[in-house]
Amino acid sequence: MVRKVLMTLVAIALVAAWGCGTARHSAKVESGAALRPDVRIKVVDVSNDSKNLPDVDMIGLLWDSLKEQLYKETLLWTPDTGGTPLLMEAHIIKYKKGDDIERWFLPGFGSTVLSVRCDVKDGDTLVATVEVQRSIAYGDGIEFRAWKKIFAKVAEDAVRELRTKLRGA
Repeated sequence: MVRKVLMTLVAIALVAAWGCGTARHSAKVESGAALRPDVRIKVVDVSNDSKNLPDVDMIGLLWDSLKEQLYKETLLWTPDTGGTPLLMEAHIIKYKKGDDIERWFLPGFGSTVLSVRCDVKDGDTLVATVEVQRSIAYGDGIEFRAWKKIFAKVAEDAVRELRTKLRGA
């Protein structure tokens, strides 16, 4: 009995430490787009289409997170890689910073939410579109930085979807 209670408390603590939420993503590759194993992407624009102006550098956080994730997935174009990159334009559709205290004590009420659409183009031709929405509704660890972490998570989801669709792997 004591062991079951202890295991339950450990599970609750782990969930609270990493946070719970939802993630939805979809990717669409335009018909006729060539899948290439050597594709590289350059982030050329990040815009705030949410009409929300919180005290957070949303554009900078998303831009940096996308570049970091593209680098991790060996998709980031640099002058050293050569060739012509695909161009990524990211749009912040919805952002809600949430509230750390509410998220801990009233799960679901202090949710942090981010919704992003990334368009990938070859010149002026749309090649792929990825839409990602993620929320953190409960917990968040001891740092209380869900408002910042969510940008890295959304970028990770978006780039993985793109890698799968564009490289076919």
